[in-house]
Amino acid sequence: MYEVREVDIDDDAILSDWSRVVDDVMRHDVPNQPPWRHEELRGYHRLPWRTRAVAFFAAFSAGEMVGVANTRCSLVDTPHLLNFELRVHPDHRRRRVGTALLEKVIASARDLGRSTLLVEAESPAHGGGPDVDPGGGFAAHHGFKPALVNHHRVLRLPLTADLIDGLTRPDDDYEIVSWRDHLPEEWIEDRARLAARMVTDSPMGDLEITEENWDMDRFRELEDMVAAIDRQVWGVGAVLAGRLVAASELTVPNLVRWDADQWDTIVDPDHRGHGLGTRIKLANIAALMAGRPDVERIWTYNAAANTPMIRVNDTLGFEIGGTLTEWQRTRV
Repeated sequence: MYEVREVDIDDDAILSDWSRVVDDVMRHDVPNQPPWRHEELRGYHRLPWRTRAVAFFAAFSAGEMVGVANTRCSLVDTPHLLNFELRVHPDHRRRRVGTALLEKVIASARDLGRSTLLVEAESPAHGGGPDVDPGGGFAAHHGFKPALVNHHRVLRLPLTADLIDGLTRPDDDYEIVSWRDHLPEEWIEDRARLAARMVTDSPMGDLEITEENWDMDRFRELEDMVAAIDRQVWGVGAVLAGRLVAASELTVPNLVRWDADQWDTIVDPDHRGHGLGTRIKLANIAALMAGRPDVERIWTYNAAANTPMIRVNDTLGFEIGGTLTEWQRTRV
């Protein structure tokens, strides 16, 4: 018999059990990818968000936590959308634990007036369709459709000097700049504008997301989140006439010998065609190699249809390490 209820993530015992479930699920489902560390989950889930509302649900069997689900919805845009994560321990699958957790998510969406649900399912690289992996099969069974397929890509460091030298371009009018943790105030409005373009410019498949509202406060909140999960922001951008026209960020763990994550890379449409995406990503990777030689891998996501960014990542040497499918249900 399973009990499913909302839980207080600020309770240390709850968070510890939650972290155990997430770790066991990730090691089972995507063993080649780095799992969430307890410190990362604590910082992420306990952040006092200003731009989103969150809730947490857990399933228990004889007092043991065996499944988790958390929801988040934006308070500044996409008023129709509820994102969620759902994980069931491998030893307790096919016993309606996931269904019971999903029912809590659906009830939450209805209470909040949200009509569209969005959840991600990860798997190692395989030749089958998105419903082959356990998360995809579960989503399809419950009326979700695969709205966007992403490839999880990994870059193994260090890069060779020949590759770096071969991608270095002659100087031009663009100034390549860098920052750590906090973007300088002079570029924050430009960076927020670029963040909003991640939705309008990148392939979004059938996702019902047309635009996002970004400003200085929302971007600073994102930086606060990175610090809360015990990581640093390593940023590189291109500046022309005092304006930030391209940006790329890595999140780098404070823990030694742990993988880094590539986050946004975006170039203003008026400044594309100059190789800026490759240049700023390469500059950031080179800085990481020099400053943190213990980091051996960088992970990133690309929509399978995002040909320009895939071309950049292929040039740098990223390889496909898995699949992440975004499953959408438009009626709750």
